[in-house]
Amino acid sequence: MFQRFKRGTLIIVFLLLGAFLFGCSCDDNNKEMPRTYVADGIYLEYKTLDVNNRPLISTVAVTIKSDTIDSVYIDCIDSEEISVDGVIDYKLKAQSRKELGYLFGLHNQDELASGYKKQDLNTTEGLQIYKDHLLAQNKKEWFEQAAILEAYFKTGNSVLELDNGYITSLEGVSIKDIAFSELFVKAVANAKTGTFKAFKYVNKYDVISVTAKISKTKKLEKLTLDVLSGKTSSGIFKFDLESRMTMKYAYGMYNKDDAEYEYVRQDLTTAIGLETYRAYLEVSNQYEWFQQSTLFTNFILSNGYSKVRMASDGEHLEEGLIEGVNMAVGDYYRLLNALNKYMGRGLG
Repeated sequence: MFQRFKRGTLIIVFLLLGAFLFGCSCDDNNKEMPRTYVADGIYLEYKTLDVNNRPLISTVAVTIKSDTIDSVYIDCIDSEEISVDGVIDYKLKAQSRKELGYLFGLHNQDELASGYKKQDLNTTEGLQIYKDHLLAQNKKEWFEQAAILEAYFKTGNSVLELDNGYITSLEGVSIKDIAFSELFVKAVANAKTGTFKAFKYVNKYDVISVTAKISKTKKLEKLTLDVLSGKTSSGIFKFDLESRMTMKYAYGMYNKDDAEYEYVRQDLTTAIGLETYRAYLEVSNQYEWFQQSTLFTNFILSNGYSKVRMASDGEHLEEGLIEGVNMAVGDYYRLLNALNKYMGRGLG
C-alpha cells in the first residue's frame, strides 16, 4: 500500500514541506488586519440649529489614528444680532466657543452670593477678575467643560444623563448637550463607512458643506457639494428646509429678467414657472447651481483635486477648465482643501 522511499528522498520531501508551511505563515502575517474604521483621518459631523430664534451650529470631529479613536473635538458656533436697514437680522460669529476661550464668558454674569459683577472681558483687568472668579468658585469655562466631555467620548461612550438638556452625569460638566452625543455617534459611524465631511459658513448664515465617500480600498467614490441658507422674519430665524442641491431648479440661480431672451422672472413655486425657467436655461446655455456643482465635483472625481486651476481672481475656475461651470467656486475650492487635509490628501 505504501511506497518505500530512500532516506535522501525523505529529507527533500520534509524540506519542501517545511518551506511550504513557512511560506503560508508569512503570507498570513502579511495580510492586512481587518479594520474597524475604513481609514485614518478626521471625521466630522455637524448640525444646523435654530436656538432662541437664532442660527447656531454644533460640531463634533473624531480623529482616527492607527484604527483607533485618537481624539475628539467638540465646538459650537453662536450668532449675534445685527441690524440691516433698521430690520433685525443675525449672523454667525467669526469665532467659535472654543476659539473664544474665556472670552465666551459662560459664567460672566452678576452673582449675588459671591458678590461678582459682570466684567468687560475685552479688557485685561476684566478678564483677570473673571478668571479669578472661576477659580474661587470652582467653576469651569465652556471650553474646559467641553474638554472633559471630549475625554469621555474618546473612551467610546456616548450616553449622557440630562436635566432639561444640561449634562449631569459627568463631574465638572454642566453645559447643555447641544446635540453633541448625537453628533459623536454619527461621526464614528462616518469613520466606519469612510464618509468625510467639512463645512464653512459665509455671508451671514450660508452653510457650505462638502461630503466625500471612500471605499475600503481608499478609492474616492463620491463627492458632493451643497449650501444651506436661512431666513429671518420678524426677528425669528429659521434655516431653510431644503438645500440648493435638493431644491434643484427651484433655487433659481439665474431667475431674473433677461431682455436678450425676453425672459421675465418666474414664480418657481408653480409648475408653469418652473418649466418656463428650465426652458430659458436651455436656450441661454446656462446651468443651474446643482448642475454646475455636479460638473465641478465630477471633474475632481475623474482628475483629482490637484488638477483644479483657479483664475487670477481666486474665485472662478481657469477659463475653459470645466465647460458649463461659470459660477464662483472660490469658497468651495478652499473648503475642499480643508476636506483634503482631513482625508490625508485623499482627493488626489
